[in-house]
Amino acid sequence: MQKWIKKYLAALLIAPVGYIFLLGYLYYDYTEHNRDVAGLIKHLTETHVADILMHGMIFLAPVISTIIAILFQQTVTGYQKKYEIIINSIEGIAWEVDVKTFMFTFVSKQAEQLLGYPVKQWLNEPFFWQGHIHPEDREQAVAFRINQTKGKKDHEFEYRMIASDGSIKWIRDSVSVLLQNGESSKLHGIMADITERKKAEEALKESEEHYRLLFQQSPLGVFHYDTNLLLTDCNDRFAEILQSPREKLVGLDMKTLKDQNVLPAIRVSLAGDDGAYEGFYRATTSPAEIWISMRTAPLFDNKGAIKGGVGLVEDITYRKLAEKEVKEKVRELEKFYDMAVNRELKMKELKEELASLKAELSKYRR
Repeated sequence: MQKWIKKYLAALLIAPVGYIFLLGYLYYDYTEHNRDVAGLIKHLTETHVADILMHGMIFLAPVISTIIAILFQQTVTGYQKKYEIIINSIEGIAWEVDVKTFMFTFVSKQAEQLLGYPVKQWLNEPFFWQGHIHPEDREQAVAFRINQTKGKKDHEFEYRMIASDGSIKWIRDSVSVLLQNGESSKLHGIMADITERKKAEEALKESEEHYRLLFQQSPLGVFHYDTNLLLTDCNDRFAEILQSPREKLVGLDMKTLKDQNVLPAIRVSLAGDDGAYEGFYRATTSPAEIWISMRTAPLFDNKGAIKGGVGLVEDITYRKLAEKEVKEKVRELEKFYDMAVNRELKMKELKEELASLKAELSKYRR
């Protein structure tokens, strides 16, 4: 093959040289004999130069077409290699399916890395995709793909597949439907591994459930608020402390609170610090007047920005009343003590006066 190409290349290089000499001869003949155009054409015909030119073109035509074909093939091969490199570098399985058979006609090398099955098995095993979907997801996933394909709709869905080692992988499948003569003919798609994301979502869900359980069963009142000081959520204990229906509290603009003494502690949390307040509080949505102890802290989103805050409220009214009662009793005891001390002092003074009088009387008796 290479020798054949070299011969044609050599011919292609030599042929122009011959044509240059031929054109030089024609120019010389034209000027030397003062031929006109008609005479030149007649001379070319008589000397068979035209035949030479024609045969030369016939000879060069396959050479040129062969070289063009070779260059085209090299270009196509280069693009194919680049395409394969790009496809195999995608973090996911690129695939193609024939709609008539639902058999894979192409699968990228990532398939073996992701699920452990060789590419040949994907291509040769009938119903490979359906057979390796998790049993709990199989019926729904297959029905969804068939319906979307019949409807000629691009689609995206998530399901579980079982890997060769028995592990379960979560897959997000993004599918494009290719049409031919107005009908679905092929499916192109990319399967992405979203197992870690699903695990994170499940862990977050469990964490949220645990928090919700603590939120509802907490002996303290718990409330959430956003950066606009809107109360976004609260537990039943918080509503109980404020003696107000929960529906009246959720959505409350705390900038309009009747008692503004708690706002500095709330605003501090929105600046990124912990806040605290302890004191008397008059409720806005009920006639309650209570003593509270409140602690606040900022809440952050997944980018680290403050998205609001959380507050913990304890009703310390009974403690404050008990403290007041104790203080009153202490004051009474102090008053009684003072009275007792004063009485003791007076008794002492009386005793001293009596002793003095007795001493005087004894003098007179003598």
